[in-house]
Amino acid sequence: MDFKEKKIEGLNFVRCLSAYHAPVLTEKLHETTLAVAQEVKNLRSGVSRAAVVCLGDLFTHLKKSMDQELDNAVKVLLHKAGESNTFIREEVDKALKAMVNNVTPARALCSLINGGQSDIKRLGCISEHRDWFFIGLIERTLKHLAKRNYLKEN
Repeated sequence: MDFKEKKIEGLNFVRCLSAYHAPVLTEKLHETTLAVAQEVKNLRSGVSRAAVVCLGDLFTHLKKSMDQELDNAVKVLLHKAGESNTFIREEVDKALKAMVNNVTPARALCSLINGGQSDIKRLGCISEHRDWFFIGLIERTLKHLAKRNYLKEN
């Protein structure tokens, strides 16, 4: 087994931990997320794709526990969205959708805005999905506020 395959195996192991043993993973979530985000930048497309999928699974299974890890994760995902590789862009799209659907809406919105400000062109690369992200976030935020009776009908 070469080094690339070991990295992919490790990322798949993190995915399994997030799905079946989340409490174990949350103890070292910051370090784990930093390591996974670093692999998103890997020049090997197979490793990079596995890391993007892993981030999506972390968002899906750990939900609001990922709020503190959003800034770095979103920044690397937005950067990766600018790649010409279609299958990587599709996985980035899935990971960002998982993020929008599972973390605190206000934190997700801030991270998308902050991540996009560092390289505004990257936000343009996901322009076909940008409206979906922001509309989805606004809807989730309004539903959250309505549940807590912050919004009242006149």
